[in-house]
Amino acid sequence: MLNHPLLWNLKIVPTVAAAIVFHIIFFIIGYVNGAVDFANTPDWDYDNNSPVVVFFAILLATLSIVLWLVFYFRNNAYKSFYPQNKLSLFKEWMLILLVCVLNCTFSASYFYAKDLKTRSYFNEQEFSRRIDVISISSLFIKGSYKDNGRSFEEVNGEEEWVNYDTFEYNGKKYPLKSLLNKSITDFSYQNHEHDSLNEVRVKNWLVNNQKDSVRWVMGQFIKIANEHNLKSNITADEWLSLVYNYPKFKEDIIIGKIDSYKINNYTDYEYEVEVIDNNSNEGPQFDTISNTIKLIDDVYHVYPKHYVPLSQIKKSYKKISSAYVRPDIDIETLLFYLYFSLCLSMAIFSFRITSGKSWLIAIVATGIIGIITGIISIIFSWDDTFFVTWSIIIICLLVYFYSNTYKGLAKDNSAIVLNIILWLTLWLIPIIYTIVRSIYRGIYRSYDSEYRVINDFPFLEWLNDSVSLIFYSNLILVVIFMYFFTQTIKKWKGKPEA
Repeated sequence: MLNHPLLWNLKIVPTVAAAIVFHIIFFIIGYVNGAVDFANTPDWDYDNNSPVVVFFAILLATLSIVLWLVFYFRNNAYKSFYPQNKLSLFKEWMLILLVCVLNCTFSASYFYAKDLKTRSYFNEQEFSRRIDVISISSLFIKGSYKDNGRSFEEVNGEEEWVNYDTFEYNGKKYPLKSLLNKSITDFSYQNHEHDSLNEVRVKNWLVNNQKDSVRWVMGQFIKIANEHNLKSNITADEWLSLVYNYPKFKEDIIIGKIDSYKINNYTDYEYEVEVIDNNSNEGPQFDTISNTIKLIDDVYHVYPKHYVPLSQIKKSYKKISSAYVRPDIDIETLLFYLYFSLCLSMAIFSFRITSGKSWLIAIVATGIIGIITGIISIIFSWDDTFFVTWSIIIICLLVYFYSNTYKGLAKDNSAIVLNIILWLTLWLIPIIYTIVRSIYRGIYRSYDSEYRVINDFPFLEWLNDSVSLIFYSNLILVVIFMYFFTQTIKKWKGKPEA
């Protein structure tokens, strides 16, 4: 307490230690919850655990901060005019910020660990190779056709639907039920161009009769399925013999993508159809050449005669793909946690250095100013009126506070202004950035091409692509601002109240 009064008063050691323990717990929970069940991935993979974890993270953070504040507000060396060095307030705010960041990011540890576990099954290069295999192999498994054999055309002066039974690929005609009329499965990890190249690649194998290449990719798919202990009732050679019908590649037998599935009262469009368990021509129709059908309790159960586990593999690998492409925690979502922690630290710090009365009055004043600026924005009908007004208000408040501190005789109502400055100054750069981007959008609308805008205004284009960089840079600027501003606050504290 005597050697490090600030650390003792903030209870920083037990507070940080407790927060780290909680982070470890949330990390472990997230890592466990991020496991991928390759054998039993549901159709709707809704995460029921994450909302519960987030709720408890918020609850735990709230309780921890409230408990910490109870001890923290017991003593206030600043208000008691206890001798302190010029950086004491800055150090105190930094420690408050540390406590806020640690307590407000419990859920971030959970989500990061969850994505980390989901991505941990393969390195990125191996994962990319596997989804190439899965995408290419999907062409030889049950799927829809690009051309459905119907088009809306003008016949004898009237527009009507016209049916046809062939389509054209690379200048040659093929039956509609050809493999060349199908698309491959795509993954978010790969861009559309990569998917298109994979599709062209496998179709070139077929056109050029590269049977060994097709056999190889089927073997790789079966190998992936076996690694995950997934069922298939055909080998790669059997699969090849069932679907490889050179040169037209008509699909006479459909390879199922799962061992069984259910259909409820709608028509399943297949190739060779037959009415099942029905003496009339009404009801669902199925491909009984490729499937075995059972009617159980008015629900049709479809059992493909030949199948590979594409459904399970696709769902599980799409989950891994999402963990790479759209992780729950990335540099953008992390900004939310950091800015929320920063705002909370400013609220606590401002309460610490002023009084509860001025703190509450500042809240009311900020709300009233917000309402007034909102009304002004509506009256002027200019998108940026609100932001321009607030930027002017923040700058005027800073000028007033510095003028009062260095030239004024007394504090007067500057404590209220100080609270508002601490809450709003951190948003000054983002507000200016928003105004500049709005100007950019206005310039963009006045140009006839995006290319001309980029050439004439490269800086504005850079701003448009650097949102995260601007906001992270603003965090650093806020810390630098507080380094100097806290010294001004110490000087302000020494002024008489009136």
